[in-house]
Parts: sequence; structure tokens; C-alpha cells
Amino acid sequence: MYKELPTMTMDINGVNELIDPNSDLTVVESDLVQEFSEQPSKFAFYGGLHSDSLITLERLKSILQQYEAEHEIEMRNRIFNRYGPSERVTEAKLQAEFARDPDWQKANATLIEWKQTVGRLEVLKEAFKQRAQMLWNIGATRRQEMVRLNTESEEQ
Repeated sequence: MYKELPTMTMDINGVNELIDPNSDLTVVESDLVQEFSEQPSKFAFYGGLHSDSLITLERLKSILQQYEAEHEIEMRNRIFNRYGPSERVTEAKLQAEFARDPDWQKANATLIEWKQTVGRLEVLKEAFKQRAQMLWNIGATRRQEMVRLNTESEEQ
């Protein structure tokens, strides 16, 4: 059963572009020469997107860590106000206080979305490796058919 992959909108060289992996993964058997010639650039494109998304993910993690470092004292004060000054500030309470913060929630949601994007691009990169193998197999099958047909025609 064939299911369509979701499309993505991504910033490519400063322009938001719609990425449709369905059309890029499709193989037109009637034009294998074109498919063979486009395969490396398709793999490089999606591999590059995956690589760029990993860098973006690391930047987002860093931004979130920086936010937590800059606001730790504020969060500790919130805990003191909520529980009293005698309450011990644990890592769990600190994380819970950050989880209540709307700015932290937005940044964390963005981080989670990027993790999903990285995962999708990783799967697409792997799909293009499989596509290349499939093209080689189709090409080998076609060559075998041509040899068989040539041999049959020579025998006649």
C-alpha cells in the first residue's frame, strides 16, 4: 500500500519553498537515463537539507539552554514565592517552573518540531539511498533483457 509523504515548507537560501518528496522519489521507468542523471542531485539536495536541519537543531538547543541559564535566578525566585524560602530547589522543581513559562514553552515547542523535521529528512535521505539501489536494479534487469533479446534474435 502506497502512502504519500507529507510535504514540507523549508527556508532554502532565504526563500520558503514547498518540498514535495513524493514527486522526487517517483521513478519514471520510461526515462531511466533522466532518472539516473537526476539521482545524485536529488540525494545531495535532501542530504544537504538533513545536514542543515541538524545544525539548526543544535542552534535551537543552544538557544533554549541559554534562555534557561539567563532565567534560572528568576525561576528560583518563583519557586521561593510559590513554596516559601525554606523549600529546597531541586532540578525537578526548576524544570517544572520553566515548563510553566510561556516563552520557554514556545521555544521548546519549536525544538520539538525541528526534531520531527530532522527525523523526516533523515528518513528521506535513506529513501534516496534505496531509490538509487532500485535504479541500479532496474538498469541491471533492463540490460539482462536486452542481452536475452539480442541472443534470441541472433539465434533466429
